[in-house]
Amino acid sequence: KELCRQSYRQGYVSEKLGKRDKALASYRRAYELDATYLPALEGLGNLLVQEQQWEEALRIFTTIIIHHHDGLTDLEVVETHWQIGEIAEKLGQIERAVNAFKRALEIDANHEPSRRSLVRVLEATGDFEGAVEQRQRLLPLVEGGARFELFVAIGEGCRDRLKDPYQAIDAFLGASKIDPTSLPVTEALLGLYRETRQGQKAADVLAQLLEIPEVQADPPRAAKLHLSRAEILRDEVKDEAAALAQFERALDLNPRLPQAFAAIEEAHTRARAWPALEQAYLRMIQRLPRTPDAAQARLALWRTLGELYRTVLKSDDGARQAYQVVSRADPEDAVSVELYADLAARAPGQEGEAVQAYRQLLKLSAKPQKALTALVGLHAARKEYDRAYGAAQVLAHLVGGASQEELAVVSRLRKYARDQASRPLDDELWGRLLHERARGPMADLMKLLAQHARPMLVQTPKELGINVKKEEIDVAGSMLFFVNMFKYVERTLAVGPLRLFRREEESARIQLVPTDPPGVLATSEVFRDRPKKELWFAIGKALAFKRPELFMARLMPHDQLDLVFQAACSVGTSRFVVTADPHQVEKLKRELEKVLPEKVRTNTLKLLARRYTEVQHPGDVRAYLDGAELTSNRVGALLAADLEIARRAVLAEKAQVSKLRDETKLKDLSLFCVSEDYSDVREKLGLAAVVPA
Repeated sequence: KELCRQSYRQGYVSEKLGKRDKALASYRRAYELDATYLPALEGLGNLLVQEQQWEEALRIFTTIIIHHHDGLTDLEVVETHWQIGEIAEKLGQIERAVNAFKRALEIDANHEPSRRSLVRVLEATGDFEGAVEQRQRLLPLVEGGARFELFVAIGEGCRDRLKDPYQAIDAFLGASKIDPTSLPVTEALLGLYRETRQGQKAADVLAQLLEIPEVQADPPRAAKLHLSRAEILRDEVKDEAAALAQFERALDLNPRLPQAFAAIEEAHTRARAWPALEQAYLRMIQRLPRTPDAAQARLALWRTLGELYRTVLKSDDGARQAYQVVSRADPEDAVSVELYADLAARAPGQEGEAVQAYRQLLKLSAKPQKALTALVGLHAARKEYDRAYGAAQVLAHLVGGASQEELAVVSRLRKYARDQASRPLDDELWGRLLHERARGPMADLMKLLAQHARPMLVQTPKELGINVKKEEIDVAGSMLFFVNMFKYVERTLAVGPLRLFRREEESARIQLVPTDPPGVLATSEVFRDRPKKELWFAIGKALAFKRPELFMARLMPHDQLDLVFQAACSVGTSRFVVTADPHQVEKLKRELEKVLPEKVRTNTLKLLARRYTEVQHPGDVRAYLDGAELTSNRVGALLAADLEIARRAVLAEKAQVSKLRDETKLKDLSLFCVSEDYSDVREKLGLAAVVPA
C-alpha cells in the first residue's frame, strides 16, 4: 500500500508538471499495486479520458463505482455515472450511456451535464420525443440566453421531428417572451400559426415582425410581409378592409408586386366599388417609377383606367385623359389611339387633339375610312374648309369608300379652291414638303455634295447624248403649251433657271439632267395635248429633284450613290466605317478632297459626317432614295391640286429614283394630304379653298 501511495504521488506530481506519459505510468503502477486505491483510480481515470483511451477509462470508472460507491458523496457518484455515460457514448455503447445518464439523474435530477448528455444521445438514437422531454426538464435549471436556446430547440424539435405544431408554438412563445425582437422566433411562430390556421394570431405576429428595425430597413422584405398579412386577413380573418390596407402598404413599399394589386382590383370589382378602384389605379400609377422598365406596366394601368372611366364610370373626360396618356406614350397602339380620337372629338375644345389622333390612326393603317370621315367632319365644324376638302379628297380618290355626302363635300368645295399658285415656294415651305427620309444628317450631307461637289457631277449635253442645236428649246421665247406649263411649275417651285431639251421619242418621259445649268429632258410625247393638271404633276415630279436635298438622288443609281456618300463620310470623319468597295471609295474620296472647298471640307462636312455616324443604319441610302421618290409625288400632287388626277399619275408615272409599291406611294400621299404641312403650304401658295362667310 505504501508503494501504491508513492506511485500515486509520483503520478500526481508528474501530471502537475505536464509530464503526462510519466504520470500515466505512475498511476498505472499504483493501480497494479492496489486496484482499490481511490485517489489512484481517479487520477488514472481522468488522465485516460484526456488521452482518449476510452476502454481502459471505462474500466477504471466502473471500478470506482463498484468498489467505492458507498464512500463517495452523492455528487461524486453522479459525476462518475455521467463520466461513464460520456465514455460509453464515445465507444458506441449507446444503451449503456443512456443508462449511466439516467442513474446520475435518479440521484440528482438537477445535474445539468447529465441531462444535456442524455438529450444528445436520445436525439442521436432518434428518440426525439425523449429528447424534447429532457429539454423541458432542463428549463428550470437555466436562465437567460441558455433558456432562450432551449425553448428554440424544443420548438424546432416539436415542429420538425414530432410534427406537433401546437407544442412547438408553446415553446417558441416561451422563447419570444425572453427575446421579443428575435426575428427567427417570430418567423417560426408565423409559420406555425399559418399551419394551424390561427389567422388572427398569424396577423398579429406579422405586425410584430413589421415593427422590427431590421425588417423596416429592408423595404422589399417588409412589402412581402405586408402582402402575407393582407392575404391572412382576407382569407382567414375575413377582414376585407384591413386586408386592402395591407395590400396598399405592400405596394407603397414595393410597387412591383402584381399579386397585391391584382387582389385590390379583384376586391373592388367584386364589391363594385368603382370610385375606390379608380383611386387604386391612380395610386398605383403614381407608385410606379418613370423608368423604361416600368413603362409597359404604367401603360397597362392607364389603359385599364381608361376602360373603367369609359364603360363603368361613364366619364368621357376621365377616359379621354387616360387614353391621351396611352396614345402619346405608345402611338403604335391603334386601339387606344382610336378611342382617344373618338373621345376627344366629342369633347368641346379638344377638336385639335382629335384631329391629331385621327391622323395618327390613319398613319397606322387602322380604319382609314373612319379616320378620314372624322377628319372631314371635324375640319368642317371648325370651318377649316381647305383641310376638310383635302381629307374628303383623300377619302374619295386615294383610299376609297367615301359616302355620297363626302363626295358632295369634294364637289362643293372644289369651286372655292384655286388651281394655280399665286406665290412661289420658299425654303421653309420646301422643308415641309420633304419626306422624313429626305431629312436629317444624311439628307444634309447629300445637300452639301449637291451644292459643293458640282465639278464631279456636271455633264455636258454631248456626254448625255443631247444635240443642243436640235433639241434645246428657248424657254423664255417659246409659246408652246407644254413650255408655258413648264414655266409655271419652274416659277412655283422656285427651282429655275433650267434648260429644256426636247427629244423625239414615243414614250412619255420627263427627267432632270446634270447640265450646267441643270436641264430637263422631255420626250416629244409629253408635248402633245394633255390636261394641264396632269402636266403640272409630271413636270413638278421631275423638277423637284432640282432641290439640293434631292439632287443627288436623281444623278446616279443606288450603288454609285452609296459609294459617293461613303467617300464623303470618310472625308468628314475617321469614325465612319466603310462597307462598300474600299478601293472605289478611296478613289472617290480623293476626288472629293480636290473639289470640295477647304472650309466646307474641314468644318461643315466634318460636323455633318460625325452627326451621321451617331445615327447611321444599314440601308440609309436606299431609304433616302425612297424618301426622294415620295417627296416628288408630294410636289406633283401639290401642283396638280386635284387628288383624283394625282392618284392616276402616281400609279401611271414611271418612278424617278426608287421603285415603291403602289400602296406605299398612295399611303404616303394620303398622310401628307391630311397633314398640317400640306394645308399650310396650300394656304401660303394661294391654293386653299376659301369659303365666303
